[in-house]
Amino acid sequence: MESVTTLQLQSFNALQRPERDASGRRNHYHFAVKALPGVPGEAVFFANPYNSHHECEGRSRISPLSPEDQAKIIVPLLLEAFVNRFDEPGPIPQMGSNMEPFAPFTWSTTDESLAQAVSRRCQAIGIRRELCDVAVTTAEELRIAEACWTKWSRALVEAMAMYDLPDSGVENVEMTCENCGFTPSMDKPLHPCTRCLQVSYCSMECQSANAEAHGLECAADIYY
Repeated sequence: MESVTTLQLQSFNALQRPERDASGRRNHYHFAVKALPGVPGEAVFFANPYNSHHECEGRSRISPLSPEDQAKIIVPLLLEAFVNRFDEPGPIPQMGSNMEPFAPFTWSTTDESLAQAVSRRCQAIGIRRELCDVAVTTAEELRIAEACWTKWSRALVEAMAMYDLPDSGVENVEMTCENCGFTPSMDKPLHPCTRCLQVSYCSMECQSANAEAHGLECAADIYY
């Protein structure tokens, strides 16, 4: 399973945690496991139903796992997204660019058993106590979050067509870490470049180490 580094945990715990955004809307995030359109695997999608800020992280097999094992994948991805500020450029439009890093004031998901598992995982790895409580998403929050997912997934399909990104064929997806050559396993899946989806990495360290070389080929290079 994906692991949380000490630096990542410290960085997340040090983030400011405003109750509301600059416009006075709640700093609350819903998260869910979603099947990615056109590419193998699932990702963790999360959205603020009160300002429509949304993001998608990771690619792995998640839903067949138990809630406890799902939490081991989901929690590191949630932390990574908030620490990295959601604002990497790419062919898929995102909301929230250029924001200062922050942590959610509250978060939730639709599955109560998953909410409890994520809560336990947060406590186990040392996330600050006030963020270890995961609620169950309300019907209205879910309605808006699903609208955000529809928008994001359509943009992904359009980006794949525009930039000739990999389709659903597994043979077209890079199956080793672009930096170190690591072959993924169920315990340690790879995570694709969220800009182009054409290369994958086994860790944030490998992605950072390969950033300069990959930037020359990334499908989102025109955004730099």
